Amino acid sequence: MPYCPASEFVSRGQSRLSKLVDAGQAKSQRPAMPRHLRIEHPGAIDHLMNRGDRREPIFGDDADQKRFLETLGEGCAKTDWQVYAYCLMAKHFHLVVETPYANLVAGMKWFLCSSCDLIVQRRVAWESVDRR
Repeated sequence: MPYCPASEFVSRGQSRLSKLVDAGQAKSQRPAMPRHLRIEHPGAIDHLMNRGDRREPIFGDDADQKRFLETLGEGCAKTDWQVYAYCLMAKHFHLVVETPYANLVAGMKWFLCSSCDLIVQRRVAWESVDRR
């Protein structure tokens, strides 16, 4: 039987959530909910943001950012995206893109995997040079 938090709350009279609210803990102990499915449609303009694991830096230097932008350009050529704005920071980035086709999820999957692979390859190469 699938887990249903509502049935757990109703069967006890006073809900566990209301007890947490009374104790001031609801925000940190709220049951995890998945995000809604992304709705894709042609001509959409989307604000995209991504950050590193555990908010760690994703760009080590200007060369990482340059490779990232080159990969973004390659992704735009593959998907026909139009980039209206971008902002690259050490720990995350923002993009504003228009997707003429409903291909945001597939395009982001390709883009993030490709840009991450390039940055990781570069870091591994630097680490091997540092160890010598």
